[in-house]
Amino acid sequence: MLIHKDKMMFRDCNKSLNSEKGKEAQKNNDGYRKLKNDIKEKGIINPILCIEENNMYKICIGMRRFIAGLDLGMIKFNIKVLPNDTVDLLIKEKKQYRHTDVQ
Repeated sequence: MLIHKDKMMFRDCNKSLNSEKGKEAQKNNDGYRKLKNDIKEKGIINPILCIEENNMYKICIGMRRFIAGLDLGMIKFNIKVLPNDTVDLLIKEKKQYRHTDVQ
């Protein structure tokens, strides 16, 4: 499902990432730069895992992909909506992801 960036946000436990300062803090490492380059070349391969709450999609897994996509000018993101964000469900979903060279 493609969702506009303005309908996406970070969960309360990661709410600092909703600020520009929080997003910038995620960008200061080689892993982020490699991820951003990979997305620039191939796009975002795995959907961002979200839960829907109050007509917004809160990101559970895929925070760096979302931030890198924003940096690259993306306005819509492929997401998968989960019924909730329990740890067991997130682990199960993430195991189904296609592996990329970027860690």
